Amino acid sequence: MRKSNRKTKKTSKTLHIEPEMDEDELPPTTPAPDDDDIYVNEEEERALMRREEEEESDRDGEVIDKDQRDDEEEEEDIDSGSDVQVIPQKRKKGKDTKKSTKRVNRLPSEEIIMARKITYNLAIFSVAELAKPQARHEPAARFVVLPSDLDWLDVHAHLKIKAGDVLFPGQAAIHDNAYETTFCIARHIPNPLPLSCIGDYKHLVENALRQQQPTVKIMIKVIARPQGTPDKENVPPVLDRLDALVDRVLGPAAKKGKKSRAPNANDILPGNIAKNDNIKQLRLCWECATSNCSSEHCYIPADGPHFALSHDHFDKWAAAMLHNHAGEPSATLEHPPNIREFDAVSTHTIVSKSPLLTARLRAMEKEKGPQAPVVNVVLPANYGLPPPAIAAPPPAPLLEKPTGLIPPTLNEGPRMDIETFCVVYALPNAVLRYFHENAITGTHAFSHITDTDLARMGFKIGEVIDLKEAVKTWASSK
Repeated sequence: MRKSNRKTKKTSKTLHIEPEMDEDELPPTTPAPDDDDIYVNEEEERALMRREEEEESDRDGEVIDKDQRDDEEEEEDIDSGSDVQVIPQKRKKGKDTKKSTKRVNRLPSEEIIMARKITYNLAIFSVAELAKPQARHEPAARFVVLPSDLDWLDVHAHLKIKAGDVLFPGQAAIHDNAYETTFCIARHIPNPLPLSCIGDYKHLVENALRQQQPTVKIMIKVIARPQGTPDKENVPPVLDRLDALVDRVLGPAAKKGKKSRAPNANDILPGNIAKNDNIKQLRLCWECATSNCSSEHCYIPADGPHFALSHDHFDKWAAAMLHNHAGEPSATLEHPPNIREFDAVSTHTIVSKSPLLTARLRAMEKEKGPQAPVVNVVLPANYGLPPPAIAAPPPAPLLEKPTGLIPPTLNEGPRMDIETFCVVYALPNAVLRYFHENAITGTHAFSHITDTDLARMGFKIGEVIDLKEAVKTWASSK
């Protein structure tokens, strides 16, 4: 059996098998240099190796498995017993297994939690913008980027500074109720929600962090009249000029909501035509030429100050000129009507100088007659009240019973003559002599004798004491 020679060319991906040839037809073989054994260009090999090094470790395993399968096929060809000339080829170098530099083995506690940034796109609506139709709003645009873990008070302060720069430039203090703040988030909160407290802010952050790039739209609108302001001086000055600002930007017709047009001459009633003519005459007659006067038309009486005339004054004056009472007009070009609007100049009205009115006032006074005298009755403060209770009379003083030498608690003793009394009660002879000298004959005189009488009779102090003790014993013996 003739052996067949097969030459096998091996690359990194496929095996090229040349057709069989006879031994005679084989070309002379020469040893190939070592450089010819490499069929892959060195530059291509280096580029391939660089690409393989950039791949993940799992790709390295696939390359190694593929090389092993190629070696097994080569060994099977050799073991089959066929004379196959195999062109040697360098084996590809496998990529060294490197440890991943990723933080795969790091504990969760080692992870650094970074706060995400939230972009706040601000649309600030001033008074002028709110007065425009909604389709023509052009709010002032601002933005601010803040971390998601920032305090609500700090976020509120940032938004307040941005709003104050646009709505209240140069104002030191801005009240929170001078404007309102709302927010919306695309695909999460399409309808605007209020942003006024920490609860609203937490809801904002929770929905904003659901986006890859958290973005929130903030709408800040000024309030024409803040609610709950204690007084006018705390209201921003720009709000007090709201009507004037709207008129200057959009004209007076913007507040009414409908367009005004000049009236057609055919639409004016005949009575109004005469009234309009009177208004024109009054405006021409009472045009104020004084430079320092604030009004263009004033009624200037001969002896009074300027009286400013408005459109309402001209309208009432012109209507009164068309009204006649008993052939006399209620007002003329020189004298205004006597109505409430002209009370300040009532002395110059035509009614005040009307002779007819004067005669009627006199007739009314005669009909009234003399007035009855007015009697003023002044009633006392206690009128209608019950009289006070009569006070009880004071008790009469107790009359002392004239007892003389006899004590008031005792009564007279038994009657006896004066000599017996002196003997019974052992009085001295001097006492008896005093009684005889003053013609006192018995004890019945003791109730009429006083201490003064004893002193005039010549009694001494000791004798008076003895006498009184004897009288006391005598009165108590009964």
